[in-house]
Amino acid sequence: MTQVTENSNIVSINKSVKNNVIDDSALGYEVSDHAERLYRQVYYAIREEVGRIAKAGSKEKFDWKEYKQNFAKTFGTPDNRKYSLKQLLEYAHLKLGKNLEQLIESNRKSCERYQRYQNRLAQDEDVKDEIPY
Repeated sequence: MTQVTENSNIVSINKSVKNNVIDDSALGYEVSDHAERLYRQVYYAIREEVGRIAKAGSKEKFDWKEYKQNFAKTFGTPDNRKYSLKQLLEYAHLKLGKNLEQLIESNRKSCERYQRYQNRLAQDEDVKDEIPY
């Protein structure tokens, strides 16, 4: 603990700094917590990776809409969670062999694919066999 002597009184510098959260509401926009953003990235990366594996192993026509509904029943949604970030990371490690950094990269690539998909949809290209984001 750092201490400062001031007029013979000892004042602790880090008194209540630990528990004070900065009120950033005056900024005029909302910035979600880092853990919140990570949870969403991990959730969507797992959903897509597991979906791709399920699609590859499916003998029938794979229905992405149905899969996403079943995934939400199993895992909840980012806004209505059934599992913690730690549990999702453990699942990803066990089932996919991926860590946090790999999941973030997977999510980044997925976002890029989604953007290309949206651009192709806007140009009326045939994209029916891709993941319907």
